[in-house]
Amino acid sequence: MTYKIWMKNFLMSERMFFMMNLFEFFENWYPNTSIVIETNKGEIFNGLAKDIPSELQRKYWIKAGQVRNSEGRMIIPVEHEEEINQRLEERNSISFDDVLQNILNDIEINASIKKAFDVVVRSANDYCYYRNWDSFPIEALGQRNKERSMSHDIFIADINSLSALVEEATGRRLVPWRVALGDDRVVLGDFAEYIIEHWKKLTKRLEFMEAIKWAQDHQGQVFYLMEHSKDSLNAKIQLMNQFSFSKFQAQAIIDMRVRLFPEDEKEKIENELQDLLEQINCFPEL
Repeated sequence: MTYKIWMKNFLMSERMFFMMNLFEFFENWYPNTSIVIETNKGEIFNGLAKDIPSELQRKYWIKAGQVRNSEGRMIIPVEHEEEINQRLEERNSISFDDVLQNILNDIEINASIKKAFDVVVRSANDYCYYRNWDSFPIEALGQRNKERSMSHDIFIADINSLSALVEEATGRRLVPWRVALGDDRVVLGDFAEYIIEHWKKLTKRLEFMEAIKWAQDHQGQVFYLMEHSKDSLNAKIQLMNQFSFSKFQAQAIIDMRVRLFPEDEKEKIENELQDLLEQINCFPEL
C-alpha cells in the first residue's frame, strides 16, 4: 500500500471518541450524586459518586456524548481501557509505523528539524510517565492528572512545531504525516506512547545483539565459563560481575551457549548491529 492510499484509508477509518477516564470525569463532582456505570455487557456500578471503586476510576473510560440523566441518576456508558487499547493497536499497528518512518525521513532535511524531533521524543517520554496511572496512588491522581494534561499539551505543541519546520523547509502547505495523525488527543497520546515503545524496542534489541556479538568474539571464554560453572545461574552471575553485562544480556549469552558462530552468522549479526545503531542514533538520549 502506498503512503497516499494508506493516509486516505486512515482518515476515513472509524475514530473512537472517548472523553476521559472516570477519575478525571468525577474529580469535581458532588460526592453524593447518584451514578449508574454501564458497559455494553451490563451495569457494573450503581451507587454514589464517592463510592466508586478506585479500580473503576482508573481503568474505565467514558464514551463521549452518551452520558445522560435518567430519573435523577446519571447514566454513564464506559469501556475498559484494555478493549480501547486493543482496537487502537489493531488500527495503528501499521499507520503509526508509517507516520514515524516518514518523520524519520524528514529529520534528514536539516539540523533544525532533527533538533525539533529530539524535543518531540523527550516530551513524548514525559507524557508517557504521567500516562501510566497504575504507578500513582489514588490520592495523588488529582495532581498527576493536571501534570499529565500539561505534558500532553506540550507534546502536541512540539509535534505541531516539528510539522511547521517541515512545511517551511519543503514548501509543503500540509505535511502528510501530520494530516494523518489528525487532532484527536487520544490518537496523539497513543502516538507519543508508540514513539517511546519503538525506542525501547530498539534499545532492547541493541542490548541483545551487543551481547551476542561479544559471545561470538569470545567463544573460548564463554565455553570455559560454562564448563567451570556449577549451573547456569552461577554462569550468569559471573558474566554480570566479570564483564558488566545486564541480567538480560547475560541470559542471552547463556541461551546461545551451544550455538556455533559460522562466518555468515557473524556477518548477519554485524549488519543488524550497524542497522540498529543507525536507527537508534535518530533518537536523543532519554
